[in-house]
Amino acid sequence: MYNSKKIILIVASTTLILLAISGFQNRVNWTKKGTIAGQVTTVQGEPVADAAVMITGDSPSHKDIAALTNDRGEYRFDELIPGDYTIMVNAENYVPQTQHAHVEAGHVTCLDFSLTILTSNTT
Repeated sequence: MYNSKKIILIVASTTLILLAISGFQNRVNWTKKGTIAGQVTTVQGEPVADAAVMITGDSPSHKDIAALTNDRGEYRFDELIPGDYTIMVNAENYVPQTQHAHVEAGHVTCLDFSLTILTSNTT
């Protein structure tokens, strides 16, 4: 009889420990943040350096709202709260462009832009 009580106690304790670990893992996954990264190029595929990439609109709150692309036209926003974001790119002599992205915890959302040259006919 003593052995069966001991076994029940061990099984119950092990079950509680596993449930606690599982709950902790879910909480850790919930608090993870995501990333939006991409490249800004011309329609011909050439990188656009120093383009202003901005998080706008009703996007979740975040620490960075703007970044400049590097010489390869690349940008990156890290530590974003999961949710839907509106990203706008503006570069001198190019038509501004806006896109939407969904950020998931622990993932990188790739969002590339292909800009058209601004002409007197483009508004």
